[in-house]
Amino acid sequence: MDRSSGVNDASEVKEKPMKFLIELDFGTTFSSVASTLVNAGEPQKESLFTEWGEGLSGDKVPRILRYENGDTISSCYWGFEAEKMSYPEEKIHECFKLGLCPEIEPSPALGSEKVPRNCSSDILGVKSAIDRLYSEWERSMCLENRLSLPAMWSYGARETTRECAVEPFPGDPSKKDELSTIAKPEGAELFALSNMLGIGFEAGDTFVICDASGGYL
Repeated sequence: MDRSSGVNDASEVKEKPMKFLIELDFGTTFSSVASTLVNAGEPQKESLFTEWGEGLSGDKVPRILRYENGDTISSCYWGFEAEKMSYPEEKIHECFKLGLCPEIEPSPALGSEKVPRNCSSDILGVKSAIDRLYSEWERSMCLENRLSLPAMWSYGARETTRECAVEPFPGDPSKKDELSTIAKPEGAELFALSNMLGIGFEAGDTFVICDASGGYL
């Protein structure tokens, strides 16, 4: 038995940088962020981001934008903080899907006349939870960022969304163009299958996976 071969293989594994996949899902009513280690040699469980600011936690965060004085150029509050600070009859931006695919989503955000591209940039810019986590990983790990989008969106709408997301996402500035997108049904399929590895599959098995979200089914 050639023991030296095994030692070399182990050395190569140790030298391989750890890689995390971070996926961001902009839902109509809520958004969520999950991460997983993708090159650990065996399947890893996904971890949901739960810290969205001081004293604000949850598996998902409300899709709400609130601007001071009701305009769209002053200070912006997002998610739990916006929900907590808003009052009855106040004009806020909620229940919207970034507004970047007009052929599928012709109506604007509730209570909003804001340009869709600006709304998406605001939300994508408020990622303190991701930024804090990234600052702890950046020296020792490689990150891959991915956006999940509705399957029926056109290629143009997907690219527009990706372009809006590129600048605020963490990572090496020279690799911004590597931000990828994934259709929501495909993401749901990968998540479901990764949690079914222990039940045993056989040729011919059929599965029905339903992603019953707040805006699209």
